[in-house]
This record gives sequence, C-alpha cells and structure tokens, in this order.
Amino acid sequence: MNRSSVLLIVMLFAVGVVLSGCPAPQKKGDLNGINNTTTSASDNGTLVEGIDSNKISSSDISNADGDVVIRDAFFSYNRYDVGGDAREALKSNAKILKKHKNATITIEGHCDDRGSSEYNVALGQRRADAAKNYLARLGVKKSRIKTKSYGEENPFCHEATESCWQSNRRAHFVVKY
Repeated sequence: MNRSSVLLIVMLFAVGVVLSGCPAPQKKGDLNGINNTTTSASDNGTLVEGIDSNKISSSDISNADGDVVIRDAFFSYNRYDVGGDAREALKSNAKILKKHKNATITIEGHCDDRGSSEYNVALGQRRADAAKNYLARLGVKKSRIKTKSYGEENPFCHEATESCWQSNRRAHFVVKY
C-alpha cells in the first residue's frame, strides 16, 4: 500500500469517528395528551409539556421557555448510591412530582457500555430503585413510581469518552398523566 492510500484510509476513519459521535436525535411522543420530550445531554432532563400553567409556581424547575423540567439523576462509575448532583436533581423532581399528584413516573436505569450486559442490567435496576427510594423518602408515593433497567442498551451518547460514559450513567424519568 502506498502512502496516499494509507492517508486516505486514516482520513476516512477519522471522519467516521467524528460522525459516530453525533448526539442521538430527540425523541418525542404523546403520552395521554402530554408531550414527553427527551432533551439534549446539556439539558439533563425531560420536558413535561401540557401541565396546566395555573398549577405551576415560580418555584418549579423550568427552562427558558417556562416548561417544567424533570431532571435525570447521574451516577458515578460502577455506583448506584444517590450522591451530589443526583441528590439535587431528585430533590427538584420530588418537589414538582408532589405538586402534580396525578402524574405517574417510570424511572429508567441506564449504564455506560463498560461491563457485561448482565451486570449493567442489574446495575441499571439498582440505580432506578435507588432513585425511587430517594423520591419516596422525600414524600413521593412509591405506588406512583415504576422502575425499569435498560443497562447499556439505550445510550444517550455513543463516544468512548469519560464525559459520554457519564451521560449514560443515569436514572431517566418518563412522566405520564
């Protein structure tokens, strides 16, 4: 192989790596008349559109458009204990969920792609359960909360970087009315 062929292969590989790191498209669905949108990693949460604006106070967490935002709770590598940022996200989520008592929640446990599939499914379930138990301690009824583990199967980010892996280690909230 000559030098120009090697250079072409390297350049094509680099382009492929860059393109594979693009974020996943946003998902949008209508759940019982409420739009539930998965937002970008920088937003770290779920928009809950369709909540009666008369029921939302200024103390609710909202984005620049005024939509109520349920935030994802993020976990450290190989951990499922609720610490630091996860604790703050769950506190703000509990505050909103206690005001909107007709909402039900599914907490989805997610992991990065390191470790076996079986291990990650179990770890994702522990993360979802830890988030559920923390919300219950904050006054959200457990009967309103379901949990599900996706392990490493539904990553938000596909790059092999620490920041990408961190965005995949999360408890994600799906809210239904």
